[in-house]
Amino acid sequence: MNETAVKLNALVADDSKEMQDVLAHCLNSLGFLVTCAGTATEAKKQIGAQYFDLVVIDVLMPDGDGLEVIGETKKCYPTARIIAMTGETHPLDAKYCLQIAKAMGVHIAVLKPFTTAEFLKAVQQAMSPRSP
Repeated sequence: MNETAVKLNALVADDSKEMQDVLAHCLNSLGFLVTCAGTATEAKKQIGAQYFDLVVIDVLMPDGDGLEVIGETKKCYPTARIIAMTGETHPLDAKYCLQIAKAMGVHIAVLKPFTTAEFLKAVQQAMSPRSP
């Protein structure tokens, strides 16, 4: 890779440190500069502080609604790509939240658990110029 290439910024917001680490590793392997947030409040603070080309957000977090973070991202950075995810224990709630996220304009919605290969494919789809 060309060392002078501009790197893209990504925010990973998930209350699981393990999930943050795995997703950050995947995104780093694609050349992203990754910032992690463990709460919805922290994610909103990060979005207010800098531009992210990609936001990967857990829509169900203990301290707040990831859907609010999606709304804030769309308001501040309409061109940012967003991947919404959740793994809530009750699958109907999780699927419903992901449907709401899709209606809000996220590019990709995925249900946890997923493999790293599935995540990398989701990133590729979200970053595609053809993605709405």
